[in-house]
This record gives sequence, structure tokens and C-alpha cells, in this order.
Amino acid sequence: MAQGEMQKFESTPEQKHPLSPRRVVVLHPSAWQRLKGWARSALTEERIAEPALVTVTLLLLGWLFYCFYHAMQNYTVIP
Repeated sequence: MAQGEMQKFESTPEQKHPLSPRRVVVLHPSAWQRLKGWARSALTEERIAEPALVTVTLLLLGWLFYCFYHAMQNYTVIP
């Protein structure tokens, strides 16, 4: 066979599928897959909603106290 020519291999009758690489079976999940699994099990709607409500409440209270402080700074007392 000359250089650069290709030879076609015929499949035998007992060979149903042509030879192909086997699939890779991962024994241990990757770090990303472990993180996704942990996030799905740990981060439920309730666990996300509670800190969000606390944060919004604290921000609103801070804004309210800032408004009170600002109002008291501009308060004039008439004797």
C-alpha cells in the first residue's frame, strides 16, 4: 500500500457495531457537581427568603432612623 492511501476495514458478521472508544465512567463527581448537589439540597426557598427578609427589614429600619436623625437636625425650637 502506497504512503498516504487509506485502507477500508470491513466489519465481520459477529461484530454488530464498528469499533469506537468506550464511554468514560466517572467514579467520583467533580467539584462543580458536588457543589451543585449541595446547593440543591441546602438552599431551599425558606433558607433564601429568610435572610432576604432580614436584609430588607434592616435596610428599611436604617433608612427610617436616618430620616428621624435628619429631621431632628433641622428641628427648630421656638422659645
